[in-house]
Amino acid sequence: MSEAAPSGSGVPGTLADMNLEWFPDSYWAWRLPAGSIGPEDAFTIMRTPDETTVITQDPKPPAPSEVSGPWTMFRIAETLPHDAVGVLAALSQVLARVSIPILAFGSYDTDYVLIPAGRVAEAREALAKAGYVNT
Repeated sequence: MSEAAPSGSGVPGTLADMNLEWFPDSYWAWRLPAGSIGPEDAFTIMRTPDETTVITQDPKPPAPSEVSGPWTMFRIAETLPHDAVGVLAALSQVLARVSIPILAFGSYDTDYVLIPAGRVAEAREALAKAGYVNT
């Protein structure tokens, strides 16, 4: 059943009416020490006071570090207003119901979700049943 977009969320219709764009490649997440630069060809680099997280197609970091993957990634294929409520919660709830873990991050425009590469067919099926459009 589709979740209705909360009133005033800036998301029209239902949350499950969103298009999801799947990336064909595999990705890895690296946990580097705080302040690390990360490679120029990384998909994204997130820096916090405690760590630097790199999402990349390269499974081997330049120095010993924690690595997880392979992951497959999708994104919400539209720009989300910054006052949208429940978008990532609704997606993660669908995947949680079939015990698929996620690693998620956001850009200024939209949200990205990584799932274990071996669970793609199951995730796509669950999301389609919930009304999401997989592209």
